[in-house]
Amino acid sequence: KAAVIESLLSSKLGNTAPNAKCRGLGMIWGVDLESYGGSDVASAVSAECFEHGLIIERVGRTDCVLKILPPLTIEPDLLLSGLNILGDALAACLSTQRIAHAS
Repeated sequence: KAAVIESLLSSKLGNTAPNAKCRGLGMIWGVDLESYGGSDVASAVSAECFEHGLIIERVGRTDCVLKILPPLTIEPDLLLSGLNILGDALAACLSTQRIAHAS
C-alpha cells in the first residue's frame, strides 16, 4: 500500500504539480504546496477533496502541506479512489490558479 501511495503521488504530481514537494514514509505522506501559493492553494485543494468525499488535513508551519494518512487496513480500491480524488483536486485547483495568475 505504501508503494501504491508513493507511485501514484509521484506520477500525479509529476504531471500536475512538478514543483510540489512530496515526502513520506510508509503510508504517511505530505504534499507541500508552498511553491504554488501556500495555504490558499492547500485550502482550495482540501475543500475540493471534501466536495468529492475525501477528508484531507492541512498541516505544517503555514498549513500548506496536505497530509495523507490512510488507515493501515484500507482496502486497495478505496486507497486508489482517494488518491485519484486528491490528484483531480490538485489538477483542478492548480489550473484555476494558473488562469488567475495569467489574467
